[in-house]
Amino acid sequence: MLGILIALVAAAILGAWAVALMSAVQIIGLVPAGQRLKSWFALGGWRFGEIRAAGGPSVEPHLRRYQMAFLAFIVAVIGVAVLGIVLGAAQQNNLHEDPTVLANPSSSSES
Repeated sequence: MLGILIALVAAAILGAWAVALMSAVQIIGLVPAGQRLKSWFALGGWRFGEIRAAGGPSVEPHLRRYQMAFLAFIVAVIGVAVLGIVLGAAQQNNLHEDPTVLANPSSSSES
């Protein structure tokens, strides 16, 4: 069950990354040609004031979508990490419930 949940969250990660990339390309498309490279670096550095100054108010909805997609990406990555830890703990706990280990504790690999 947790494996399926991890796969779904991983799909959400890819989706959020794709939305952020699409938003970034749209933002840079609205910036004047001479300031595009500078705007790429400003976007990566979260200096949105520079981008607003270069692109005007037309970049605002794209900036908000970029920020939300990036936030969703980070939250989903943290979620996968937590689910991975829970899945690992569940696997470790299931190892101790193995009937062969419980029947013959001297054969277990624990020290």
